[in-house]
Amino acid sequence: MDLQSNSQNIAAILDIHAETRRNHPAILSEDTVWSYADLANRVKAQASALNQNGIGCGDLVGLCMRDCAEHLAAMFALARIGAIMLPMDIRWSKEEKQRFINHFQPKILIIEDHTKIENVRALKSETYLSQAEEANPKLAPNPINADDLPLLISLSSGTTGRPKGPAITHQQMINRFINQTVSLSFDWYDRFMVATPLYFGGGRTFALSYLYLGGTIVLFPPPYKPEELVNAMKQFQPSSLFLVPTLLRRMLSLRDRDLKPFSKLRVLISSGAPIFAEECAEICTRLTPNFFEYYASTEGGGITVLAPNERPGHQTSVGRPAFQVEIQVVNSDHQPVAAGEVGKIRYRGPGVADGFFKDEDPNSESFREGWFYPGDLGELDDEGFLSLRGRSKDMIIRGGANIYPVEVEQTISEIKGVRDVAVVGVPDKEMGEEIMAVLVADHGITERLILENCSNRLASYKVPRRIKFINELPRNSSGKILKSAIVESLS
Repeated sequence: MDLQSNSQNIAAILDIHAETRRNHPAILSEDTVWSYADLANRVKAQASALNQNGIGCGDLVGLCMRDCAEHLAAMFALARIGAIMLPMDIRWSKEEKQRFINHFQPKILIIEDHTKIENVRALKSETYLSQAEEANPKLAPNPINADDLPLLISLSSGTTGRPKGPAITHQQMINRFINQTVSLSFDWYDRFMVATPLYFGGGRTFALSYLYLGGTIVLFPPPYKPEELVNAMKQFQPSSLFLVPTLLRRMLSLRDRDLKPFSKLRVLISSGAPIFAEECAEICTRLTPNFFEYYASTEGGGITVLAPNERPGHQTSVGRPAFQVEIQVVNSDHQPVAAGEVGKIRYRGPGVADGFFKDEDPNSESFREGWFYPGDLGELDDEGFLSLRGRSKDMIIRGGANIYPVEVEQTISEIKGVRDVAVVGVPDKEMGEEIMAVLVADHGITERLILENCSNRLASYKVPRRIKFINELPRNSSGKILKSAIVESLS
């Protein structure tokens, strides 16, 4: 089989796997057992169905399906014919879906539910998959020569504000697969459990990466209770697992005897939001020492990795640059600062997108001379380990002093009984901004206890002046705390 001319198409590798790993399991779930031969045939059948619906190279296609094997096949089918996928969260409201359709204007929307969306041709996934069932895989189009063709628009702003997302090419995505394989020790004999939505960048990219590699994917999408995930791990015996910090914290709520399946993991990955040092220590002790913290972005893929052997002595760091990634911390003039100084993080590498799709304004702010600026503040030490100091937009300026919320959050999170915390700036007539800590805590945690602990460990100007206890912090689908929603709720 000659795949030289289309080797940059991520779907081309499935034709190879169908020959060399024909009977090796590709996708497993409660109701699915697909070999690589099965997966390749489903992708070809769906590619034919897409062509039947007038979809071809360069067409933008909204993909709003439940988390299942056919969803993964749809991604590869779109890639095979050179179409551009626009992943959409099936959980979004009608208004949220409509907003994204109006902005990106896809040619067609493949949708699971019966929500009526205006200004787009909607194709029910049931109808689409029925068409694929009737299609002859042998008549499917060959993988198109993708070259630098966009593969997907990976949304980065959640469901609020102006929609934006980078256009990621086939080659950039393949480069991300290589980054993950090297940086996170992926292996083609792994069983990788996908326990996050396929819409979410982490779940989607890791799933595609393992299938590109030739490994086995175990689909176990949320919602689920911690006990249910543990039972699924007992059943499928994954060797690798990715969980966002929110889900990891829920796992830690279980008894030690219930966490035994985690000890068999060769790789446990967390990404999407910060994890505090005490939480990392508990994860390594109670779940598995094979814990990788992966700092990444939608726009550029993996940035840094904190590997298990590097964790001692670097508990507050997110690690060193991932494979083929260069990182700098710069000042407002875009000049690198000295080691130990706080500045804006920027990085570059072969997996970084070239810019946002249909959105020129943010490009100048985020993409500059080959570098991507994720909007985070950080500092590099002499060994190249990166420590995050918060979002540049989240930085609090109190009386002219810069305060990095992550430092205060770290201090409060180490108090036993504090389960979740966010530090935000609120308007203040005298100081410009004042520091407020919003937290979820066990009974008995008092405002006085919080303030005393902070006063003992932080400079006086960094100590929160206001404390608020709530039942749950608002988060997006990737587990990131929505600080804007917190501030709005306080006004």
